Amino acid sequence: MSKNFNDVLAEIKKIKTTIPVYVPSQGKEIEIKALTLAQQKIIIESSVDTSLSVLFFNTTFCKILEQNLPDKISNYDTVDRVNFALALRKQLKDTVELDGNTYNISSILEANKRKSAKFEPTVVESTNFKIYVKKPDIEYDNRINSILLRKYKDENIKSNKLKTLISDLFAYEIFKFIEKIEVQSSGNQIDLKSNINEGVEMIEAIDGKEFVNVVKQINILRDIEKEFTKIPDTNLYIDIVPDFFVV
Repeated sequence: MSKNFNDVLAEIKKIKTTIPVYVPSQGKEIEIKALTLAQQKIIIESSVDTSLSVLFFNTTFCKILEQNLPDKISNYDTVDRVNFALALRKQLKDTVELDGNTYNISSILEANKRKSAKFEPTVVESTNFKIYVKKPDIEYDNRINSILLRKYKDENIKSNKLKTLISDLFAYEIFKFIEKIEVQSSGNQIDLKSNINEGVEMIEAIDGKEFVNVVKQINILRDIEKEFTKIPDTNLYIDIVPDFFVV
């Protein structure tokens, strides 16, 4: 490899384009580094395994945000992640084709500045438990996704182990939102985030009916996320998937 190549490559790596993006959870704009071609390739590659594509995409995109955001990813939530994805895709190409029509991503981002991403922590209370519900930040969301990815990444779609993926996704999704649990009869509390494996085992030992209202809270946040992908003046929504970044 020639010295000239190394010199030019080093110079290229110093040239970093940043783009402004609105952070819904903070109500302000920050500067985020644009996608490199290598990062775009990695996102597209994450669609290869269809059985685990959502997990692959989310973990891949998290790694990119770690490189491109100006501070820790734990400062941002999953609604912010939607806006980051839209802004990075807009920098590649502002338009997207949907149902035979062309729409501007910039119009979605502009509309999102006027939307609320408010999701307050809440306590789901029953006779037996108090379940403290809080939205996960991107870093914690990624930790849970990574555990599932490691568990299933070497399994093929027909394996018996992979058949449990859907049920694990359901349980771990609930777990993401639970900060702690209190037993009503004793007042004992346990912080579930201190040990993820033990925390998942604990919630799986609790009657499923205790989590019905927790799931309702989760669906509220997922609906907020979806609303931030809506194309203005339509009933259409953008799917934030690897193919979205193929331009």
